[in-house]
Amino acid sequence: MATPSIEAVSERLDRLERDNQRLAREAHRWRAAAVVTVGLLSLGAVAGAALQERVPELRAERFVLVDKFGEPRADLAVDADQRVSLRLLDQKKQPRMTLAVKPEGLPSVELADPQGQARIALGVDPLGMPSISLTDPNGKSRLAARVSPSGAGELNILNREGRVRLGVGVRPDGRPAVDLRDDAGRIRSVLGLNEEGLPLLELRDGKEQPRAVFFMKPDDTPKLIFLNQGRAGGFAVGMSPAGEPGLLLGDPAGHQRLALLTRPDGSTSLVLYDPSGGPRLDATVDRAGLPRIDFLDAEGRPVSRLPGPAR
Repeated sequence: MATPSIEAVSERLDRLERDNQRLAREAHRWRAAAVVTVGLLSLGAVAGAALQERVPELRAERFVLVDKFGEPRADLAVDADQRVSLRLLDQKKQPRMTLAVKPEGLPSVELADPQGQARIALGVDPLGMPSISLTDPNGKSRLAARVSPSGAGELNILNREGRVRLGVGVRPDGRPAVDLRDDAGRIRSVLGLNEEGLPLLELRDGKEQPRAVFFMKPDDTPKLIFLNQGRAGGFAVGMSPAGEPGLLLGDPAGHQRLALLTRPDGSTSLVLYDPSGGPRLDATVDRAGLPRIDFLDAEGRPVSRLPGPAR
């Protein structure tokens, strides 16, 4: 039997050493896999136990919902003023919708523009009346609608300073009205219906007192009245159903003191009244062009006439 050479023995030893190293690496991998498997099984057992035993309450000062990139997209929190709010954010982290409840219990919803500025606000006031407000890019309310405590609807259009310039609404009795306001927010003109449901236009002074009223009467004839500061009629222009115009002047108390009339028979009259509003003098030019003056008693009956005797 031939004796192996030194080179052959050395090669055989190297091969055995490589086999041993390979077996050692495989054994290490199997041990790591066993550890991971045991860990997963243990985690699954714990999770299963947690699912079976529900958590009755979860407390935190703030909750943040993030997208798949870890960026916040919504948050639920209570701020320093004790207002609880839920904010929904866009991809640029700007709040676009906010639902909130103030400490006193007033709810609100805000919709914002791409810069995060609230542009639409819905809410309920302390009396439970709903409202909606539309704002400009600076956050100033420019249009506001609400339901008043009487149940009537109101719509106001505001200027850049937040003052109402135009108001549209329905009175508690159901009559609609439109009011125009000056730069200070004072009502200067009102268009609506009177108590009889007939149209009227009212002009007001700087103290919001009516000074001129133009309206339709129940007989479908128009009338214009100018009022003094005491809201008494000092001047009025109107028309009869047959189309005859008339002009009335009153004293500071609003009593009629003078009337300039055209009558159905074609005559024209100037009538003067006493402080009680009773006619005392009637100067007339009839349709034939003949003038006369009648002097009347306190009951309005003629007592004398110029020219000639009263008939």
